[in-house]
Amino acid sequence: MNGWRNRVWRAWVMALVLVLSGCAVSNGPRFSPELQQSFAREDMRRMDTEHLSLYYPAHRKAQTERIAAQLELCLNELNAKVVRDGPWERVPIFLPEVEFNNAYVSFSPGNDPHVLLPTSLTSGAFAGFGFTPSMLAVGCHEMVHWVHMTRVHGLYGGLNRVFGTWLTPHSGLDSWVFEGIATYYESKLVDDVGRHGSPVWENIFLAGMYEGELDGGRLSVFDREVANGGHYLVGSHFVAFLVERYGEEKLWQLLDLQGRSWLFPVGVTTRFWWVYGKGLPGLFEDFANEMRRQHPPRERALSQKRERWLGRNAQLEVSPSGRWATYVSGLDARAAIEVYEASGERVLRRELPDVLPGRTVVAGSSVDALRLSDDGQMLYMLVRHQGLDAPRSSLMRLDVASGDLEVVRDEVMGISGDLLGEDAYLLARAEGDQVVFERVDLEGESDRELFRLEPGAFVAHVRVSPDGQKIALTLMEDERWRVAVLDAQSGALLQALGTGEAHSPAYDAYWVDATTLWVSAAYGDRVDIFEMPLDGEAVRLTQAPYLAQSARPGASGDLRFLNREGWGWSLDRVDAQALERARASGTAGLDGALAWDDAAGAPEVRGYRELEPVPIQSDAPYSAFDGLFVPRLRLPIVQLGVVNALLPEADRQDLPPVNGRLGLALSGRDALGFHNWALSGAYDVVNDWWVGSASYVNTQLAPLTWSIFVGSDRQVFGEQIEPGSTDLRRVEQLDEQVSLQVQRSFYDIPIALSFSGLRHHIDREGEARDERQLVGPRLATGYAAGRGTSYGGTQWLFALSGAGAYYGEALGSDLDLGDVRAQLEVHTPLPLSKRHRLRFSARYRQLLGVDPSEGVLRVGGFGSMIPFFASPALEDALPADDRLPPQVAFVESLRGFEGVTLTGARAAIGDLNYRYPLIVDQGVISGPMVLPSAFFSQINLEAFASGAILDDGNLHLAAGGSVDAQFYLWILPMTLRYQYARWLTDGGRHTHYVGLNISGDL
Repeated sequence: MNGWRNRVWRAWVMALVLVLSGCAVSNGPRFSPELQQSFAREDMRRMDTEHLSLYYPAHRKAQTERIAAQLELCLNELNAKVVRDGPWERVPIFLPEVEFNNAYVSFSPGNDPHVLLPTSLTSGAFAGFGFTPSMLAVGCHEMVHWVHMTRVHGLYGGLNRVFGTWLTPHSGLDSWVFEGIATYYESKLVDDVGRHGSPVWENIFLAGMYEGELDGGRLSVFDREVANGGHYLVGSHFVAFLVERYGEEKLWQLLDLQGRSWLFPVGVTTRFWWVYGKGLPGLFEDFANEMRRQHPPRERALSQKRERWLGRNAQLEVSPSGRWATYVSGLDARAAIEVYEASGERVLRRELPDVLPGRTVVAGSSVDALRLSDDGQMLYMLVRHQGLDAPRSSLMRLDVASGDLEVVRDEVMGISGDLLGEDAYLLARAEGDQVVFERVDLEGESDRELFRLEPGAFVAHVRVSPDGQKIALTLMEDERWRVAVLDAQSGALLQALGTGEAHSPAYDAYWVDATTLWVSAAYGDRVDIFEMPLDGEAVRLTQAPYLAQSARPGASGDLRFLNREGWGWSLDRVDAQALERARASGTAGLDGALAWDDAAGAPEVRGYRELEPVPIQSDAPYSAFDGLFVPRLRLPIVQLGVVNALLPEADRQDLPPVNGRLGLALSGRDALGFHNWALSGAYDVVNDWWVGSASYVNTQLAPLTWSIFVGSDRQVFGEQIEPGSTDLRRVEQLDEQVSLQVQRSFYDIPIALSFSGLRHHIDREGEARDERQLVGPRLATGYAAGRGTSYGGTQWLFALSGAGAYYGEALGSDLDLGDVRAQLEVHTPLPLSKRHRLRFSARYRQLLGVDPSEGVLRVGGFGSMIPFFASPALEDALPADDRLPPQVAFVESLRGFEGVTLTGARAAIGDLNYRYPLIVDQGVISGPMVLPSAFFSQINLEAFASGAILDDGNLHLAAGGSVDAQFYLWILPMTLRYQYARWLTDGGRHTHYVGLNISGDL
């Protein structure tokens, strides 16, 4: 056994040495364009505490100090839990001023681990799953990731210290481990703040467990059924089960074991077995059984009636006119706003985002704060979508009669809001960790600020009373969720409604009239809707099985609301008679669980709990030299090559190496990623020459990025004199390259301009030198906008792309060559099913300045597909054009003609493709023995027809079908395809192939 382990160990170490020694360092921007833009435009500073380095906008100093105080506490508490200390370094934390609505920890080669926390969060999703959107709490979630991912010991700990931050064995764990642990600890590190333990979060899980499905596949990040992400929702409950049954120490022992493992992508379930005495499948089965034992299924009360299923995500709004509106999306439903008459007749459906040019809603949209005007003719909303340079929120108005959508105010950093009479809108917007209330003039531009809350007092569900004098809202202050009633002009706290318990929220209030609210509140083990007079006591109106919210009046005095069902929402109602019976029963059984505090007795709008400031060791303006000259990645170059590698083993000669490179590859950047550089250099000790490269990427003008690359590579190899011969000749090859590139996106439309030069030399024994050179500019852009569903994929799509390049003799090229390419792609859904779609693509490619007989343009090939089997056998590839550098090729794919190559100088290509997906969405938490997790997503049934016309005017047509199996092994997306095609021209050949694509969907 020990001998076997030693052999495997030596093989793994050898593989690592080969990977390390052969690696080139990559170079690129450290952050995405919107983040780089924020850092470039703001007056950035660096604040150092004992364990943190915080990079922040100067005007957010007070907020940064609060974040530092909380994160120091969280970090110290987490560091006390780890099995072994270190490595101890300051945590770099970056605070961009952008509507990013996300936070993360990054750990990747050449990019030092770091934490990103935006200064504001505006998305209503946080309130939707019971999480106070405080950057202090979010930051502690990220601190769990930091401590988890950076505790690397053993082999990889040594490699990281020597070569720079390269990898972490923790990347071998599935996402549910990362997010499950971090979500579990949210409420532990900042008392009762966070999702786990919130009645909202708990009931979302329980509803899905019974009316959905609970198995290992629900933990997968690739599962589409769990709206909030099964790796967060199910993962946090599974982690809690492990802690409660086996103790917290076992969890950290597991992370320590993973952090010093060397075969980290495999054997994860074995490491669980070593720590817990059971593998992952057995542990999850115990968890599922325990959850079902502790939480028996619940049924709707007899008074609660289901009207319809809405979707995985849903919002509900109603106007005094009786019209009501929803914003819904689902597994088989594209995101859309729908407006209905009181009778239930739908009068409008408006899908988002927009597809055709001239878009109002651009890419990646989400909607909050639906508000109908009193007459039901106008629907106001906050839409989060892509702006010119960065994500943004816009206050928009939808005309129900015409369907026209217009932007009222743009880039508002909106959280929530409501109509303030007929001519104004009350907007709650984020400004750092403060909420500012503004009166937006709907008839002009006379906007003005009304008031602002204390830092750390976050809000959601803002509603203005019918008389316009008061505001009811969800007030979230760390662990305390209350319904607060404020004066609409001054913001003074008038009343506060709460349960009196931490992590037991009262939220989502709606004015029934000027003196009465309907609110959602935790009661017992579920969340129900209560009627709450401003001067009276609570009456429980629903007995929902899990969670009821968004209470709205329905027709004939009914109560309509969102009811949690399975992994999504249904629209339910309680009729007027049942409501009267509930009111008649009064407060019986409530025992004051939900009660008002008046203005005198209500706790003030506190904001954050008081934190003891941490000592600031330094606080200075940011310097672009911060870490600039420190190599973040340091890799040795050790390469040996021999001339006889192509020969059969029996005929190989005992020849010495002909390449012997020794060198070093380095990369670095300043902390904010304005200046990014990479250098590599190696000396060939056998041939007495140098090779190397240098690159530089600049983001100071973000979102515009420019870069330059210069490099040369020279090597010797053996080439068979003729196929099958055992005689070799020596070949020397020299490749030189220089390139300059500028790129920027406008909205989601990229534009890239580059100028490159390639020079290729080959010296073969007995032949004249072969020299090729290609020099010229290239411009490329593209437009793509679409809508789709989780199961059906992209169903509406309109995409245009174009590129042009010129490689001229006047610029130094060996030939005058122009390259023009254009493509149109359209997707459309079809009737009878919500899942199938039709795709049409048209492409045109022309090479100017070359003769068609030279065959420079090639049509056909497998593209990214790796073929395992093809019938008939693949035709031999055509030799490369001897005037082009070998790394340059002009290729277009043609479905049905994968095994052959058509040549010419221009091609017009059309594709028509029908797809119907058979959804599987099943996974295993780990594979057999030591194999990682796997998730089977779907089977795609496709029928296609394709055709191309080249220079000769002949039509090449094919039609056929394919079956694709889409699945994931660990984190690798794969598609296995069997395809049959028949040529409708060119002799009518029948072709089959089986192939694998490792980049996901095709």
